[in-house]
Amino acid sequence: MRKALLLGLLGGMNIVVLFAAQWLVVTTLGAGREADAFFASLVVPQLIIGVVSGALIPVLVPVLAVREGDDFSRTAWSVFLYGALAFAALCAVFALSAPLWTALIVPGFDAEARALTVALAPPQFAATFLAALTWMTMSMNHARQRFYRVELAGLLAGTLMLSLMAWVLPHHGVVPAAWTMTVKPLVHTLLLAHVLGPYRRPQRSDEGLATAILRMRPLILGNAYYKSGTCVDRILASMAPAGDMSLLHMGTQIYSAGQIVLDKGISAPALPALAHAAEAHREDDFRRIGGRRFAAATGVALGCFALLALAGRPLLDLTFGYRQFTSDDTLRLWVLLMALGGVWLGGAAGQILANCFYARGDSTTPTRIGVFGFTIGLGAKVAGFLIAGVTGIAIGTSLYYLLNAALLAWFLRRTLHAADTLTTRGFHEAPHV
Repeated sequence: MRKALLLGLLGGMNIVVLFAAQWLVVTTLGAGREADAFFASLVVPQLIIGVVSGALIPVLVPVLAVREGDDFSRTAWSVFLYGALAFAALCAVFALSAPLWTALIVPGFDAEARALTVALAPPQFAATFLAALTWMTMSMNHARQRFYRVELAGLLAGTLMLSLMAWVLPHHGVVPAAWTMTVKPLVHTLLLAHVLGPYRRPQRSDEGLATAILRMRPLILGNAYYKSGTCVDRILASMAPAGDMSLLHMGTQIYSAGQIVLDKGISAPALPALAHAAEAHREDDFRRIGGRRFAAATGVALGCFALLALAGRPLLDLTFGYRQFTSDDTLRLWVLLMALGGVWLGGAAGQILANCFYARGDSTTPTRIGVFGFTIGLGAKVAGFLIAGVTGIAIGTSLYYLLNAALLAWFLRRTLHAADTLTTRGFHEAPHV
């Protein structure tokens, strides 16, 4: 428990630094079209990072956790170099085609706001490419259970980035400030790259690489579909009054930040242990580890949501009530946070439930559930927007997360029951001496 608390504290400090960068943007620019353009330029980069983070750690950690020595280094270098080539090509294509897709994701923007969104694309995709490298090296360090190194390196890199942005944004504007966002993933990757070990020539025939690609495929395809919900949110919010997109983004980022803290402090440290228990068919240990982490994650989430419901308004005034961010803006943000409550609660439960599947080498079931839930949630978002604007989008998103968590719990219960049946049958059918 002490380890979980310390990792949660370090993860929380990292999130505070990253969240401070977005706080700096919204309080300096205000909840208007310039801030909307900044957050709109993050839509596709965040989609890519969402797909990457949702596939790399759940897949690479179990694959690499059972490898040692040269076997580990060979697989790690193969994943890192082939992955770097793939992400470089992907980010270059999106950066160059920004004038085409920008008009599609923000149809409600005027020409000036769209032009600013396009100008912000190159620095955002440069940061996205470097962030993909970071996620790969983070996964490798998690497989070696070097959780503290990941958090400390991220804290150092994030603090450096925030310091540069705090100076650049007021003096040089939002586009140069966006380039400072490349500093964090670059420094973070350099500090974590030691985990790769001695250089090994990448091999496409490497068994670990082949296993990782096989397991990632359904995750990448599924994530690319159901994580595109952010694009839907921005398309709808671009047609709302100026500033609503920024507030919706900040609301989702507050909960996303909290979920990252829960993941780093509670869910992620359990993944190697769950993978080893599943590999050895120790179902009782698997249940014990997963059950404790589930109780911890959901308990913390419920407590935080209750605090936000009771004292959220004055806390938001204290945190955001600066410069161009008005008291009316904080009220609108609090309402959105209440409407997004299902994202926080369902996401906290869904993290550990999905990790239980990933630890067993099953990436297909969580992906299918995510695709199904997103399809239902998509209709709920559109209907919600037509009825209640961006608040309706928030409610539709909450329903999607809660549905996903419920389905993950039901299917995991079935999976564990089937595993118990096979174990019992194997025991009774074993030859007796």
